[in-house]
Amino acid sequence: MSENTEQEKTSKEKDPKIKELYLIEIESKGIRIASIVSIILAIILFILEIVLQGKQNFGMYALVGSFCTVSFYYYGLRTKRLPYTLTGLIWGALTVFFIVMYILDMVDHGGVL
Repeated sequence: MSENTEQEKTSKEKDPKIKELYLIEIESKGIRIASIVSIILAIILFILEIVLQGKQNFGMYALVGSFCTVSFYYYGLRTKRLPYTLTGLIWGALTVFFIVMYILDMVDHGGVL
């Protein structure tokens, strides 16, 4: 009888854990889907801006770059995989470059001060 009650306790303890893992998985998939949609939207906006205005907006590149920086770098650190960490660092350098180019573009066109 005691073995049966112990099994019931462990099965009840597992249910909330399984439910929690399921919710985490749903949240993770939602974030991935939202990320993919935002990157596709950014690409469409990049193309429209280049075609219609004939110039590039480095601020939009910086936004996409910052997303890639955080996702690759965080994943690389959490899983201790060097290629992902290095990719995150490369994206980080590109993001800093895009931010500097955006600021210089604004200064050149009188957008700042």
